[in-house]
Amino acid sequence: MAEKIVLANGVRVLMEPIAHLRSVCMGIWVAAGSRLEGPRERGMAHFIEHMLFKGTRRRSAQEIAWEIDAVGGVLNAFTSREYSSFYVKVMDEHLPLAVDLVTDLYLDSVFDPMELERERSVVLQEIRMVEDTPEEHVMDLFHKAIWKGSSMAHPIQGESRQVARMEREILMEKWTRHYHHREVLFSVAGNFNQKTLLELLERSAGSLSSAPGWPERKPPKHHPGFSLVEKDLEQVHVCMGVPAPCTTHPDRYAYYLLHTIFGGGMSSRLFQEIREKRGLAYSVYSFLSPYADTGVLGVYLGTTRDQLKEALEVVVDQMADLRERPVGEEVLKAAREQVKGGLVLGLESSDRRMGRQAKNELYFGRDVSVEEIIEAVEQETPVSVQKAAQQAFEEEKITGVVLGRACMEEIPSSLRNLVV
Repeated sequence: MAEKIVLANGVRVLMEPIAHLRSVCMGIWVAAGSRLEGPRERGMAHFIEHMLFKGTRRRSAQEIAWEIDAVGGVLNAFTSREYSSFYVKVMDEHLPLAVDLVTDLYLDSVFDPMELERERSVVLQEIRMVEDTPEEHVMDLFHKAIWKGSSMAHPIQGESRQVARMEREILMEKWTRHYHHREVLFSVAGNFNQKTLLELLERSAGSLSSAPGWPERKPPKHHPGFSLVEKDLEQVHVCMGVPAPCTTHPDRYAYYLLHTIFGGGMSSRLFQEIREKRGLAYSVYSFLSPYADTGVLGVYLGTTRDQLKEALEVVVDQMADLRERPVGEEVLKAAREQVKGGLVLGLESSDRRMGRQAKNELYFGRDVSVEEIIEAVEQETPVSVQKAAQQAFEEEKITGVVLGRACMEEIPSSLRNLVV
């Protein structure tokens, strides 16, 4: 279980010592994601993430890379819709370097003008890469459709025209305002001495201040509808989904199990019916994405134009069957074990533990133990999973995007009235 300490500056430190490991992973987590961006700021959080690796007052970008490689460590970051994380993983003996390095780039980056222009080009290439990767591109189009008009709708990486005109001063102002004076926490897991860690953090991160609680935000409105986006591709790529509970909702465990049974693995209904029995797709799966005040249960599949209609009919039929009939006890038992196994096996590394305790603190304000989750999953029944399916799988709630060469006739009649 993670221990929580609050530093003199209000910054929380979550610590989980694991004596048998030889690694330690530390992350700085901040409630600064893409959903907090205004229309002229889209992509800024992601651009800032890139720029924090491009040099500080004490280190050049090359020196940052050299120092972490010289100890065989990992230094990385990611931006999501609701938070950003900057983390480092090293052998336990290199903890002082790890703390100094990640706090230096987080607090003292210089946003060098020449580096900024080079990195702008890198980010623009990343945006083009996503647009050239149909599976990723259709996901972005789906989120634009389901949350149309909301800050949750736009791609995390931003769009080319906005990234191309972002100015250094505005990026630095947002970095100072959002990353140094907002909800910030440190999460550490692995083999380390707690007293040593806290002393290192007091020295390195004393200038930070933390404002507890999420920044003000408005829950996005859900927009059902089916759209066809024409693009010259070999396959047709589909992303479709429905609203789902938020991260802390009491129904979340029933939805975990529903997602697992529906399309969450090789034994799931979608994988077995669409790929194994009919050979309609190589890649097909469901995904469950919960957020602070909303969520999405979605499906992705890639198929050929002549098999699109049949594949979509299978998805709709499986939704209907889960809505109308409770799953068998054996099926539910297997889903429970799959959820539990994924949870437990995912905790066998310091970086996964670090991330898990940080997200628990951000969303729940406390440690949510593995035992608590397993107990909750065990309490779900065929009736509760069916109730979740009845809430989720109503055809009039579906939002979907078809990317590729397709026409209206290739959409099942049950979905055609949703086409916009």
